[in-house]
Amino acid sequence: MNMNNRVLNLPIAVPFIALFILTVTVTVSATGKDITNKEIVKAREINIFEAINIAMSSNPELMSREARIRAAEAKRGQVKSAFWPRLTLESEYMRTDAPRWIFSKIIDSREISMQSDFNDPPILDNVENGISFKYNLYRGGIDRRSLDQSEFFNKISKFQYDETLNYIVLSVIVSYYDVLAARDRVKVAEESVNTVKSQLRSTDILYENGAALKSDVLSLKVRLAEAKDLLLTSKNSYELAMVAFKTILGQSLHSSYLLSDHEWKPMPVPETPEKALAMAKENRGIVNAAAEGIKTAEAEISKALGGYLPEANMWGSYYYDDSNPKFDMDEENWVVAFRMDWTIFDGFLTKNRIAEARAGLDEAEAEMKKALLHIERDVRSAYLNLSAAKDKLAVAAVSVEQAEESLRLVKLSYEGGAANITRYLDAELDLTTARTLNIKASYDVKKAIANCFYATGYCGICVQMEAGEKDEK
Repeated sequence: MNMNNRVLNLPIAVPFIALFILTVTVTVSATGKDITNKEIVKAREINIFEAINIAMSSNPELMSREARIRAAEAKRGQVKSAFWPRLTLESEYMRTDAPRWIFSKIIDSREISMQSDFNDPPILDNVENGISFKYNLYRGGIDRRSLDQSEFFNKISKFQYDETLNYIVLSVIVSYYDVLAARDRVKVAEESVNTVKSQLRSTDILYENGAALKSDVLSLKVRLAEAKDLLLTSKNSYELAMVAFKTILGQSLHSSYLLSDHEWKPMPVPETPEKALAMAKENRGIVNAAAEGIKTAEAEISKALGGYLPEANMWGSYYYDDSNPKFDMDEENWVVAFRMDWTIFDGFLTKNRIAEARAGLDEAEAEMKKALLHIERDVRSAYLNLSAAKDKLAVAAVSVEQAEESLRLVKLSYEGGAANITRYLDAELDLTTARTLNIKASYDVKKAIANCFYATGYCGICVQMEAGEKDEK
């Protein structure tokens, strides 16, 4: 009976079950839609200069260099402290039965009695409060040379920042153009897919009407699969280029950007490598930092030589001693002293410090030579690459024109029956390849120009100048 009732009631329950499932489905779908909408991030459109500004404020390498500048400035403040007297407030409580300490404190508190038992004095409780100072008058010029070095280190940290900024700006520009090139390759791949699809539709119609071979249709389908594969590869390359671009900017990979075609050309590229090299020697942070490194090494030699000179110090103290902290004026004490020390033998310590400092100067001079060779290589390479990139662009532009005309003629011949499908597929592939190479050549020229700016040190300088002009406005 129960089984029969369940079977008989099932048709009645079906509409309710269906309604329940529909309600849950709609709810889940709506909920899923809301979540998806929340996850959609609106892309921010930026130009190349805005991208550079983002990197200047967010790139971790630049932030690290800025921190080093602040550290160098703080270090200079520490070195300056050697030229100021050191004041110290002092407070001391002492309990002792040692005769030496007992009588020295009693004498300072002016409570000495000749009736005292000098061999067995009573236990003393004493409080001493006062202020003391120490002041270095002369230390063989070591402190002055340390101050000079701190200034050199400060300049080095700033020149290192300039060199890093120069490189980061180049990296942003190159990465920016890599993204645009990848985007344009996606467009070329999409055009290739659409072209093959269109031809496949036409060939299908001809095949159905007996005017084309089955092999032609199959060949076009194979070519379509290849074009789709190229499109997928191009899209993946675009995503990878965008990831690299966001990383250089110092931004989260979840951020979204649309890059405009705006180009940044702050100034003409120097006409010859010789002019560019002269500019590089003046502007590149790596050279300027090496020059300050030589000055730092020379100052280190002067510091080491200071070990042969005397040292003079002045110190003093004003204090009260009392077994009861009443501190009467007649219990005050003061002392002012001058002291000079001149080490006549230090176990050859100063001699070896001088040898070490002179070796440091040799190293600094070698670093300067290395920096000059480095920038000369950068300049020569940049100009050779720019010349080659311009030549390749000229060839690629002609190749695109020829490939477009070739495909047009082959398409007419194929439709007229004078050319087979293989010739058409070859012509279409040639055009896709020519367009891809033209895109690469076009952006290679732009990147080569950016490399010339980098080699001369003007990537960072132009950005700072342009940023300063905007701030003034």
